[in-house]
Amino acid sequence: MTKDDFKIIVEEILHKGYCSVWRYVLQNRLFSGEFSDKYIREIVRRFDAVAALPYDPINNKVVLIEQFRAGAIFRKDKSKSPWLLELVAWVMDLENESKEELIKREI
Repeated sequence: MTKDDFKIIVEEILHKGYCSVWRYVLQNRLFSGEFSDKYIREIVRRFDAVAALPYDPINNKVVLIEQFRAGAIFRKDKSKSPWLLELVAWVMDLENESKEELIKREI
């Protein structure tokens, strides 16, 4: 796929904060070579992220963290906890910090 295989017809920002939400009216090329009908998508745009899966070779185990995730309180199954097991990760929100520096800081 190349930039010639899709068209952005309309682009508008709906929310600008820690994450930004944009609405796009798009078309994409079909297998026939023609373009699809126009369709709408909302897209959350944010910083790039880095993740690591620490491994303990002595115990042959991986290390996960448990974190509260506000979005998880809206799960359909209300019996599930908003505390989730995850990889060690964070967003690249500091200027001039490498991916390696970021993940070392988070670990």
